[in-house]
Amino acid sequence: MSGTGSLTTSAAKFTHDWWRLALMGALVGIVVFQWWEMEGLKHPPRPPLPYKIGETLPPFTLKTPEGQTVRVDWTGPGPTVLYVLRPDCVWCARNLASLRALRGAATSYRFIGVSLPAAGLREYLEQTQLGFPVYAVPDMKSVRALRLNATPETIVVSPSGIIQKVWLGAYSKKVRKDVEATFGVKLPDIEVKKVSVPSKPPIAAASPL
Repeated sequence: MSGTGSLTTSAAKFTHDWWRLALMGALVGIVVFQWWEMEGLKHPPRPPLPYKIGETLPPFTLKTPEGQTVRVDWTGPGPTVLYVLRPDCVWCARNLASLRALRGAATSYRFIGVSLPAAGLREYLEQTQLGFPVYAVPDMKSVRALRLNATPETIVVSPSGIIQKVWLGAYSKKVRKDVEATFGVKLPDIEVKKVSVPSKPPIAAASPL
């Protein structure tokens, strides 16, 4: 009987110790997970690196203002000016006069616009009348994949897809001089006073994708 009692006691002790170890392992796992989440909040994903001259720009898959999917490439008789904007970007609004002047003078270039958010794009195009097609990036994941994050941004691409020029920001000071020299045009000064951006459409209830 004493041998059976010893075995029973040992089994009970083993079961108790196993549960203690399991509980400690679970607590350690929770602590590690919480630490990992906090570190993730401290160190958000880095913004994509801007394009550089000499890189090859791949074709973009974008959306029309009506929601149709299009593939935009750079083949053609001449270079493409890719202009990245946001409908609610103040510096994009300040850059409008310069952009229109550039579009009117650089007739040997094809102009294509890319809007980072799709919301409000149709209203923006109706108000600004840019005179060239503007497409939307489908979602924020695509924004990162296409390495677009600054607005306005101007990228000149050769018909073979090689990036020839990159300008970040509005056409002011040094950027304006470089743009003028590249295209052989004279651009108006940037409006530095307060400007209005196109009004945003009313927020509607979200619909499932």
